[in-house]
Amino acid sequence: MKNFRDFITEHYACEKGTDWVEKHKNLSPKKMWKKCKNAYFLLWLLENIDIPHKELVRIQLHCLKPFANKDKLFKEAINKAEMWLCGVYNDSDLREIRDKLYDNDYQSEEDLLYEYYNCFLNFIELILFPGRGVIAGYKVNISAKKIRKSIPWKTVKKYYKKNA
Repeated sequence: MKNFRDFITEHYACEKGTDWVEKHKNLSPKKMWKKCKNAYFLLWLLENIDIPHKELVRIQLHCLKPFANKDKLFKEAINKAEMWLCGVYNDSDLREIRDKLYDNDYQSEEDLLYEYYNCFLNFIELILFPGRGVIAGYKVNISAKKIRKSIPWKTVKKYYKKNA
């Protein structure tokens, strides 16, 4: 198993993530996982240790669910993603909601709702195109705690050992 700092360098972690790891370099990867409050860092790690695609979608879905009530399209996106995970819906169903999210009326980048639209649009595209990263939207407050509840360290460790 590789040194964690070497791993994040090889996988092009963002500057903030690299700085965070450097600041906490004396911690084990397990303790870093438990201490990290930035959900995007945790999702980045999961994507880069090759957690199975459907598992990554399930975790991200769990993180976005609390925001579904902000807009009817978000609720529809969550429902379609859940149905896709169950095998009821296919990629064409997801393309339909992706197009609706893309055509939304929120064009002001300063509007927080714009960030939510981008986040949900990005989420649907990540289902359709595996390996393109994780959900984005830094103004959208996704819970690192929810991620840790969704996937135990034992599972993260297994994939980290296998792929690092």
